[in-house]
Amino acid sequence: MDTIQSKRLILKQPTFDNVAHFFEWHVPDDDADLHLSIEILTREEIRKRIQTNYYWSATNRYYIIYLRSTNKPIGFIHYWYNATESHLCNIGIRIADRNERNRGLGTEAQSALIDVLFAHTSVRAIEMYTDVDNRPQQSCLAKLRFDFIEAVQFHDLDKCRVGRRYRLHKTAWLKHHGVTQ
Repeated sequence: MDTIQSKRLILKQPTFDNVAHFFEWHVPDDDADLHLSIEILTREEIRKRIQTNYYWSATNRYYIIYLRSTNKPIGFIHYWYNATESHLCNIGIRIADRNERNRGLGTEAQSALIDVLFAHTSVRAIEMYTDVDNRPQQSCLAKLRFDFIEAVQFHDLDKCRVGRRYRLHKTAWLKHHGVTQ
């Protein structure tokens, strides 16, 4: 699972070549900051995280999202296992390149990662949290067949946000894709 490919994207493990991208992507952005707090990191902190496998461990993985056509990095997607339920994981995503938003690339990246998680891990369900006002992500989650679970308050770095929790079960995903177990 070091590389995941879809029709328009390639998801790859972060390397030292990505330090500049991570640095740029950790700069506050008015559109994204409405829905997601951005952790401000120095280039050295990012290098250290790559070196110590912070972005790539058995329970937490980040992928850089590249456009297949140009090999241009446009953002990142990551997953982490739930601390109390080993069959459950969460996904987070940021299409950091503003010019690449609203083109279905986030949906495609999430779909590709979900395919891999359900096919190659013990994950039986995936949860995602989104800010209550993040309509683009809520639309994406509906397309991906996530079920709305509940309205929640959640901590996003230093902010307490009002949001929505969604869950997708492996059986529903496979059924939607015509796969029987």
